[in-house]
Order: sequence, then structure tokens, then C-alpha cells
Amino acid sequence: MPATVLPDNFTPDDTLTAELWSALADRDVPAASAALDGRPDAVHERAAQPPTRFSGPPAPYKTNTPLTYAAVRRGQADMLGMLLGRGADVNALGYNENKGIAPAIVLAGWEGDVDMLRVLLEAGADPNLPASNESALYAAIEHTAADAPTPNKVSVLLDGGARHDIFTAAMVGDVEAVREQVDACPGLLSQRSPKRGRTPLEEAAEHGQQAAAEALILLGAEVTLHAAARLGMAHALQRLLAGDPRAVEVQDDSGMTLLVAATMHSRLEAMGVLLAAGADPNAAARWGYRALPRAVGLGDVAATELLLSAGADPDLPGRLGKLPVDRITVSDPAVAGQLRALLSG
Repeated sequence: MPATVLPDNFTPDDTLTAELWSALADRDVPAASAALDGRPDAVHERAAQPPTRFSGPPAPYKTNTPLTYAAVRRGQADMLGMLLGRGADVNALGYNENKGIAPAIVLAGWEGDVDMLRVLLEAGADPNLPASNESALYAAIEHTAADAPTPNKVSVLLDGGARHDIFTAAMVGDVEAVREQVDACPGLLSQRSPKRGRTPLEEAAEHGQQAAAEALILLGAEVTLHAAARLGMAHALQRLLAGDPRAVEVQDDSGMTLLVAATMHSRLEAMGVLLAAGADPNAAARWGYRALPRAVGLGDVAATELLLSAGADPDLPGRLGKLPVDRITVSDPAVAGQLRALLSG
């Protein structure tokens, strides 16, 4: 990426203020403030990402200012406020291996918290300034439960002026915004989100937004395999797989298999269609997700029974090496007992 995207004050030298970066790493606001007392311009420094050494960066774009470095960790509202009070550029670009080139508002929308977002917005952060592949709103939606009480990161960004695109509108189920976007540009229906490679319909389906999904279909959105799996559209799955039987094991751009996608949304009929079409009940999706541990984690007895009858292995670990039995978290002791009995054979 050309260096012209970087702020004018970038300089790849070995003169970084070690005391400041050590204080940032330790989340020590008084120590960071003291370091800036002795060297005020250090608030504009750039360190390598990750800042494992306090010297010039190996690549110009893989750097962070103190502000963007602090913005990626929760509980840093006081640190952000101090840095902004010392003249930090609230819209400066940083770098994160997950988010790519990103301003602090996106990083805080991802791993930060409500108070951090408020500090940034009050200091004039542009809530619509994107990262390499997503907006702050997109990042916040992905890391905020749909039923989270307000204020939350999503509501704070919207109140602060963040604007929906077609993908974020679909993700939160804002049907009116979805229709407005499509009316203005019908071609958006077939576009894919830069971060996950999903169509608006697939985003609505992934986030459980049934009304938005139905609206998108009525507006002409193509029902893809992954949309059908997540929405439980069994007949659409049968039709699509009849045209391409090998697609039963296809993964989307996020590495999700159809069976795991259907399981995560408790789409029992769709799961049955996929298993009948030859889906491997033990196949691993990205990050080690497997259908059986997901069904167990959801407390879905019917899905667990279906997967076991199709040959799912209860001794095969899933994400983080956990066995299906380790995923039993349901509060109902009767359901937990049913799951244990099924898994024990």
C-alpha cells in the first residue's frame, strides 16, 4: 500500500520514546502522561505493529500511533482521553493484523467499549472513516449481541453519526434502510461485504434478521446456498444442490460450511437436507467449528440427535480443542441430562 495513505508526520527512524510505549503496553495512564510531559511530540510517534520493540517500523503501513495502539483494548477510555488532550490526531490511521489499516474509531468499535467510543466521538472522530475492509459500525455489530441493552457500541456509533451501508442495515435488521439502499442502487443486492464476502442477504441471515432477509428476497436478492442454510430454506437448498451436488461441502469466504451454518441457526430441516445430500457431519469449518459441538452448545437436543444419527463423532474436538460434552452450558438440567445421555451413547 502506498505510503501516501499515512499521516504527514510519519518518520521511519529509531527515536521512539520507549517510556511512552512501555506505559501504553502496561495501560499506565500516569506514566504515559509523564512521558509526554518530557516529550510532547511523542503523541504523534509511530511504532511497529505489534510494538515488540521500540524502534523504526519494518513496513511503513504496519504502524500505530499511541492512540490507535491503545484503542484496540477495552477499558482504555482514560488513556484515550489523555492522549487526545495532548493533541493526538483522533482520525489517524493505525494498523492491526485483523483489521488492516484502521483509525481508532474502528479499532474501538471492534475490541474497545462504549466509553472509549464516546471519548473518540466527543473529540471529533469520524464514525464513517473506514478501515481496510469495514466500518466502525460493521465491527461493532459483529461484536455486539443483537439483544444487548442500550447504550451499546452500535447505538453509540449511530447516535454519533455513523451511517448504515447495505450490509450493516441488513445485519441489524433495519428494513427501511435496506429498502432505501436498494431503491437507490439495485446493484447492491449482489455486492459482497469487503470483510466477510457476504451478500446483504447472507449478512441478514448470519445475524438472524428474518424480516430484513425476507425484504431482500422480495427486492430480488439471490438466495445462495449459505443464505438458504442459515435461513432454513430447505426447498431452496434441495434445488441448489440438485444443480451442483458437490457444493454440499462448500465453504463461504469466512470458511463456514453449510452444515455448521445451518446448525448455528438451529435449522433442523435444512440440516436434514444437507446430511441427506452427503454433508460430512464431522467436517471442520474455520477456527475448528464443527456441527456437533455447536448444536450441543446451543442446547439443541433435536439437532444433536440428528447429527449423531448421521455419524457425528462425540469424541472429536471442535473449536479450542473442546469436546462436544464440554460445550454443555444450558441451564435447564433436564436438557443438559438429555445431551449427556446422547453423547455417551
